[in-house]
Amino acid sequence: MGVERSRVTKEVLPNGLTILVAEDHATPVVAINLWVRAGYFDEEDRETGISHVIEHMFFKGTADRPRPDQIATEIKALGGELNAGTYYDSTNYYIVLPSENFRRGLEIQADALMHPLFDPDELRREIEAVIQEGRRKLDTPAAYASEMLLQEAFQVHRIRRWRIGGETALRGLTRDDLARYYASHYVPGRVIVSIVGDVETARAIQTAHLFLGGMAAGEAAALGSPPEPPQTGFRYRRIQGDIRRGYALLGFHTPPVLTDEDFALRVLAHTLGAGRASRLFQSVKETAGLVDAIGASVDSFRDVGQLSILAEMEPANATLAVRAIQAEIGRIRGEPPSPQEIDRARAAIEFRYHQGRADVLGRSSTLAYFEALGGYDLEERSVERLNQVTPDDVRHAAEAFLTLENATVLEYLPHDAGIE
Repeated sequence: MGVERSRVTKEVLPNGLTILVAEDHATPVVAINLWVRAGYFDEEDRETGISHVIEHMFFKGTADRPRPDQIATEIKALGGELNAGTYYDSTNYYIVLPSENFRRGLEIQADALMHPLFDPDELRREIEAVIQEGRRKLDTPAAYASEMLLQEAFQVHRIRRWRIGGETALRGLTRDDLARYYASHYVPGRVIVSIVGDVETARAIQTAHLFLGGMAAGEAAALGSPPEPPQTGFRYRRIQGDIRRGYALLGFHTPPVLTDEDFALRVLAHTLGAGRASRLFQSVKETAGLVDAIGASVDSFRDVGQLSILAEMEPANATLAVRAIQAEIGRIRGEPPSPQEIDRARAAIEFRYHQGRADVLGRSSTLAYFEALGGYDLEERSVERLNQVTPDDVRHAAEAFLTLENATVLEYLPHDAGIE
């Protein structure tokens, strides 16, 4: 199964801002996805969480639309919806609305980008909303344990930080802090506007020039995190909390996104721990009965990656579960995936890929994501490279990266587990 090739037009404005347009006339809607190459990795330690706070403030007022609810109200009146998200290396803001209102929607999006108010009173309210998000994450054991695994596995890279930020530091952020960060990160050269839907390409580009061409170019701050040195020894940590179940997590440092090893490791992670047919599910859950749930995944970025395995079980089974997982990892080095396992993994990964780009919003996000990594055309080439992964590629990746000296184990257990 290949990727259908749809025409994408790219235009870089004189100020450096990138416009991508893909026509899709299946339905009379359009997505305007504003993608900024600025996220948690780009924050200094003193400003951890500021990207997320800016995300909350982005649609909360401009000089022409000073009320905090005004932008959302206008978009709703146009028949649209808006939302945003922050991740390690990007923040994106999108509007989806009827295509007849495209021009108006892009004008509002451009106003939000170019003239944010960052009202101090609204900022205080939104910081409290961010803090509540952090507290909910603390109360979600798997999510909390996953960040604690990163904290243990990484010594230097910013991926190790509690990414939402500490409560005291968040409350200390001021309007001036946001304005400084914004001025050095939200510069045209770091912004991609991906437009997908029922629009004419020439009209969309002309409208982008009109509303975004006046954004002043500025000097951008350094992109990304200080590099992580290679791990040279096994790491282990046990933490306890007010929880009922036990969680065991294993992490391995892996190469950056879109490398040959990255594609092989994605197939490896799927073979190990995605679905009922995966090796970890069959051996550790079904045969040994040591866990109630188990899965494996790869998260990879421009400069860093990690393969993670997460299992949930009765607390008393945590140590045995870790040993069983390690045994299965050892087995895959000696018994690489069969061609059938490889085909199943590739088909599942490709299915998720196509599913994620099935509508105009998903397509706009996919285009912007790959453009931020070096070019939207990497989208199609990635599926081609995935289909070239062989059992030997997977075995070599397992031998190179799923080693004891590259491993970190974290156990998250109840306070009263009674385990020494």
